[in-house]
Amino acid sequence: MPRPLPDGYVERKERTFVLGLYGNDFVYRAEELTADSPFHQIECEEQRMFFARLLARVTEADPLVECVIDGIDEGLRGADLADHASINQKQLATVRRRIKRRVHEVFESGWDAVEAV
Repeated sequence: MPRPLPDGYVERKERTFVLGLYGNDFVYRAEELTADSPFHQIECEEQRMFFARLLARVTEADPLVECVIDGIDEGLRGADLADHASINQKQLATVRRRIKRRVHEVFESGWDAVEAV
């Protein structure tokens, strides 16, 4: 015999989600979005490729910028980040400004420019 439902229980409705990046919208049922579903894997791969292109656009193959971004991703700040990149604090400030300028340029040029990379 099934358990009695609590007072105020509302039947679960089928939920749909609109997922997709940058003009590629897909509608999925909640059951289709398990971690192993092909829809989830496709979405994750699209996001990974987009952000890889975005980072490539920001770094512009500059190893110092890549090293600083890598350190930021590892949670490093200040002197630890400068040591990670093998530079001093003043150079770190310069690299961080360069990163900010490049990010601003990418967002000003729009998502289509990132897709073209």
